[in-house]
Amino acid sequence: MRRALSLPRTFAALGVGLGLLIACLAWFVPYLTRERAAVSGVPVPPPYFVQEKVNLKPGSEACLSEVAMDTDADFAELTVLAGKRPGARLAVAFEGQGYRETATVPDGYNPPTVVRAPLDPPDRSVIGTLCIRNAGERRVALLGTSDVRTVVARPTTQVDGEEVVTDVTVSFLSADTGSVLERAGKMMTRVASFKPGLFGAPALLWLLLVLVVVGIPTAAIYSVLSSFRGSD
Repeated sequence: MRRALSLPRTFAALGVGLGLLIACLAWFVPYLTRERAAVSGVPVPPPYFVQEKVNLKPGSEACLSEVAMDTDADFAELTVLAGKRPGARLAVAFEGQGYRETATVPDGYNPPTVVRAPLDPPDRSVIGTLCIRNAGERRVALLGTSDVRTVVARPTTQVDGEEVVTDVTVSFLSADTGSVLERAGKMMTRVASFKPGLFGAPALLWLLLVLVVVGIPTAAIYSVLSSFRGSD
């Protein structure tokens, strides 16, 4: 009798496990294969909860120190917050370790919006100072954050030479588009460059990636199947 009762539970457990597997594949495969803009780096990520702003009056300049720029940083992306009039022109400059680049965001955009300054990236990864100057005639408010995760880490933001608590959020984007799957090798190489020694070995990083991709769904399915067996 007990064996007869356990058979439907076994099929139910297998059905739930198969459903979880299909759900994981339905979400994960499109995530890996979807074309998207390639993020080269995120010196200061957007805020999680509270939106802050860094105000720049005409001629004012916000500078972020200790900013890392990679060789595929083709654009600097900023977010300009709402304003009553079209946005002012922004002058963007990066300087560090024998490399200097300047770019301009033309005026006339309608905030709130994301703006991108085109860059000629360096031949090698560099750490330097990124400055955004209000080169127009109207005040500009840039999206910022005072989250603990950015305040206690680099970079720090100065406005007209004075350090401020709120950091300007900025990202570097690559002109190349592609899926996560297509850029997996490049991402592993980049991670390895910041983890020297054994923990930066490419083989170990690939093994860790496989364990995460395969292990998490497998563990979820196994826990469901175990719960059914435990109720017998």
